[in-house]
This record gives sequence, C-alpha cells and structure tokens, in this order.
Amino acid sequence: MKKRAYHSKSRRGCSNCKTKHIKCDEQGPPCANCISREREASCAYNSTVDASAKTSIGRVRKSPPGQSTEHEFQRLQARHLLELELMHRWTSTTYRCVLQMEGDAHYHRIEIPRAALSEHYLLNSIYSLTALDIAVRGWDGDRWEDIPSLHHSSDPGDRKLYIQAALEYYDKAIVLFRSEIDKLSPRTYHCAYIFACHVFIINMALPQAVPAEHEPVTQEDMAQKTPNIFTRLATTFSLMQGAGRIVRMDPEWWKDTPVEPIILAGFSALKSVSQTGLKPPRKAIWQSVKAVADAEVPDWMDSTVYRGSMDQLATLLLIEDGAVVIHGWTLALPMFMGQGFLDAFLAQDRLALFVILHWAVHLVADEHWFWWLKHVGRETVGELCQILRTMDEPVGAGKAWRDGLDWAEESIRKDPKEKNDLDL
Repeated sequence: MKKRAYHSKSRRGCSNCKTKHIKCDEQGPPCANCISREREASCAYNSTVDASAKTSIGRVRKSPPGQSTEHEFQRLQARHLLELELMHRWTSTTYRCVLQMEGDAHYHRIEIPRAALSEHYLLNSIYSLTALDIAVRGWDGDRWEDIPSLHHSSDPGDRKLYIQAALEYYDKAIVLFRSEIDKLSPRTYHCAYIFACHVFIINMALPQAVPAEHEPVTQEDMAQKTPNIFTRLATTFSLMQGAGRIVRMDPEWWKDTPVEPIILAGFSALKSVSQTGLKPPRKAIWQSVKAVADAEVPDWMDSTVYRGSMDQLATLLLIEDGAVVIHGWTLALPMFMGQGFLDAFLAQDRLALFVILHWAVHLVADEHWFWWLKHVGRETVGELCQILRTMDEPVGAGKAWRDGLDWAEESIRKDPKEKNDLDL
C-alpha cells in the first residue's frame, strides 16, 4: 500500500470538513471548501474545540525539537517547487490555451503572470489551469495516455497529485476573487476578465483530468465529473457573471491596461469581417435562429435579456465567415450574456436553450484548436438537443426549429479535425 503523504492535523476545522475528512482552511465560517461546494449555510465550528485542545496539550507528548519545523520546511519547499514548475509550464505552453489571436501571446505569457503577482485570485487560477493541462496532456503537450513516463516518475499517482493541486488552487482562486470583486478597479478589470476565462476553461477541462482507470482523489472531487453538461454550464456561466458584470458596466474597461492592444486588434478584425456581412450558408443559420426568436420573443431586439446573447451569436457566425482567424471568441457569449439570459437558461427557456445550442456548435468546431474543449461541444449539443426535442415547437417557426436541431446534431457527427467551417 502506498504510504500517505505527510499532512498536518488540526481539531479546529468546520463540521462539514470533518464529516468529509478533508483539510479545512479554518478561515471561516464559511471556509473555502464550504464556499466552493455551496455549503456556506451549514459551515460551523465547534467552540469547545479550542478549549479541549488547550487542556489536552499537556498530555500530548511534544515532538522532538525541530521535527515539526523540518516537516513544515519540507512542505513549503515542495509547494514552492510545484508552483515554480507550474509557472514554467504556463509561460512555455499552457498560456496558448487562452489565445484568441496569435498577437495575444505576449499578453498572456508575460503581462498576465506579472499582474497575477498582485492579484492572487488570478495567480491561483493560472496554477489550477496549468496543473490541469499537465494532468490531461502530460509533459510533452500530448495526451497523458500516450506518454510512457512522467517528469518525476511513471507512477499514475503523480497524475492525481496534479489533479488535487488543480482543485486546491481553483477553490482558493474562487474564494479570493469573491473577496476582491468589490475592490476591483479599472486597473484590474482586465485581470477579472481573464480570470473568468480561466474559470470557464477549468470547468470544461476538469472531467478530462479525472482518470477513469483510477480511483478519484476523493468522492467530492469525483462529484465534479458526474454532473451533466447542463449543470456544469449553469455553474460555469454563473461564476463568469461577476467579471462580466464589471465589464458591462464600463465599456472602456480595457483602456490604458496591458490588454488594450489586444482589444484594439480584435475590434479591427471584427470590423473587417462585419463589413462583408454573413455569407449565404451562415446567413441561413442566422435566419433560422432569428425566426425562432421572433416567434418566442417578438421584441427580442429591444430586450435586455436576449439581445446581447443574440448579438454574440451573430458575431460568432461573422467570425467563421471572415478571413481573420479569431479563436476562442466562444468565451464572449457566456461572459456577456447577463443575469437575465442566465436565469432564462437555468429555467430551460426555449429560446435561451436554442441560442446556447447554436453557440455550442462553435465549441465543436474549435475542438481541434483547444485541448480543453475535447468532447465539451459534442456533449453540450447532444444534451441540449435531447432537451429541446421534448419541447413543443414554437408556433410559426416549426421548420426553423427543426432545421436548427438537425443542423446541430449533424455537427457532432463530424470529425473535429475536419476543416473548421461548421459544415454549413
């Protein structure tokens, strides 16, 4: 049996962490684990623990001088080496998983790590995403199962260590961001924007990282994999709304920040593709979506709930038609959908689901560009089609409804390595 790694013990954890036999940060209530698992209401500490611990301390034999200090030093040294390792991987490889245009490389590789030194929620999201990258693709950027050995050893337990690290850094990042969200300023808005992108990617990549052939790290960790794609999307969309709300409040959030050159380049690229308009194949798809929208919500163009997401979907279609390559624009829709559209999606509103279905087809088209999208688009399209097939067709838009579902289902039967044209 593999010897368990050393970890410190404490009697001061919350009741939830004690029940689950997991390490509590003892910073609550609520603690980081309870926040990440949405159990804030039941997070409680036993006030008698400190007293009992103090009275029993005299009966506990003290460790030999220097032993606890040595263990703590070894633990900190291992953590520092891991973080050095993760940052090296980020700046050499992982940063590419968030690139929209090739000119973005300097920003994500240099500026973001520099900003993360003062914005610790961003630093922890970098660590989490990078640990997942290693868990999924190994050290040479290939799939883990294709690699004969790891950087340290061939022990599959090493993969678990990266998964566990990813989960710990992710939990910490979420807690830190929630504590900082009201303190963000124009100087750090771009950090919040990138953090939201990291959150989306981490949630989409996590099921790939949990090894099916081995036991999960814990039952709580495995629960991250078991929810259906609708639940995963709902959770991820909700987490992204904090950063999206800030960005929507200040349309010029990007000015005088390191991200300004990238935003300007993106605007220029979008302007070049928007001037040409949609070509016939994609125009037909847009007209189908618009027909369903007109039938469901006749005034959707004046609606604060639907207009933003519809505009983002139209932009995605324009980008697919354009000559300028802009990968990863799919992240824009969940970022800017707004709380009203999110509420409609959670309530399984027909139009909201129909829009997200067409958005998910773009995830399928991007699978061969981003390792973290493997199967995500296909799972989303498949599950949403199942839900939508059980619903009544919109009155007056039955054909557009059926055409949209048929087209989406056809997209998931295609090889993701085929030409990225959505087969329209």
